[in-house]
Amino acid sequence: MNGMENASLSFADKLDLYYNDFSITPLFVQENYIDNRPGAASNTCDSLERLSKAADLIAEADIVENKLRGSQQWGLMPLHAVLSCVGPAYHVRGSHEGMYRFPVWLGQNSKGSKLSRYLKDIQSHMRLRVSADKTEIRKSYIPAMVPELIKPLADQGASGIPDVIAIMDHHYLSKDHWEAMLELHLDGEQMMKRIPTAVKSAFTREYKKVSHPVAFSGHAAGASAKSVQAASSASLRPDTEDFIDDDDDDGPVDDADDDGDGDDSLENDDLIGTKKPKASAKPKPRAKAKRGAADSASTPRKRKKT
Repeated sequence: MNGMENASLSFADKLDLYYNDFSITPLFVQENYIDNRPGAASNTCDSLERLSKAADLIAEADIVENKLRGSQQWGLMPLHAVLSCVGPAYHVRGSHEGMYRFPVWLGQNSKGSKLSRYLKDIQSHMRLRVSADKTEIRKSYIPAMVPELIKPLADQGASGIPDVIAIMDHHYLSKDHWEAMLELHLDGEQMMKRIPTAVKSAFTREYKKVSHPVAFSGHAAGASAKSVQAASSASLRPDTEDFIDDDDDDGPVDDADDDGDGDDSLENDDLIGTKKPKASAKPKPRAKAKRGAADSASTPRKRKKT
């Protein structure tokens, strides 16, 4: 909205605009406030001062939002509304130059989540060689390792492929990790352009030809659920090679327990109940007899003459 529309609304009305969608409205304010030209600014320095105040309020709103969503303190929503929307809009009220942009934070947040998964996977493989957390891997190891993974391919071409594969195998890294490290590096995209396309293809083919050390042994991706379950149960089966059962002891046998007839049928076992055969049912009376009885009952009796 422009400066006149903003001035005509009350403080409660401005809060209602925030509650329409309190998740994405602050993102729109953060994305587009920089393109506003404050109408109350007398000169360029005054305009920059007002933009600076709006930026400070948005930064404080980000701190409040972390508390609001992290510890579920929803009572801070009115404060977050003032810091994220109402306050910045008050300082930069005026005319807007250009079109309103959709928040790019949504795309950057998705990319950040993907890179965080990449970094966690790289750290889980490299921990077999180095003792460092994700932050140390990102700040120290990736800036030092990426040039060593790119320079042989860029300078020596296909002859530098074995050196790069040796470094990757030493740290239990795969081809996917190699691409992820380039994406995590600040100059990874520019360094990637130094490698010719033919060398990239040769590097991929050469990497797939040879076998590589595996950091973690797991089931194959195409294995069925039954085969995975059978393999898991086999791995949990105890080793009974040296196990001796007490029941197989060759001790003295009591003659009283052996009746000599060798009858081991279930009928002679007192601990197992067996079903007794049912008695044969009595034959039903004939239907003709029933019919005759019914006819005699329905026939009226004749009166005797007196």
